[in-house]
Amino acid sequence: MTADEILIIALNFSDNETYVPIHFGHAGSWVDIIEASYENCQRPYAKSVTDPTAREWVSIPSNFGRILRLEP
Repeated sequence: MTADEILIIALNFSDNETYVPIHFGHAGSWVDIIEASYENCQRPYAKSVTDPTAREWVSIPSNFGRILRLEP
């Protein structure tokens, strides 16, 4: 991680998958760096944001979280 990276962290402490609205604030491709770090993960969760002013719905698995990073 570098000082100029933009991250959004979302956590789910419930036993059910949930969807949360997130205001990303930046257009671009956001990738879950938790899933991307798994050795056998070939396609980590990613979200393409075109309107930085809109809220986007993001799925958060039960008892898990996402650390979304804006890709350069």
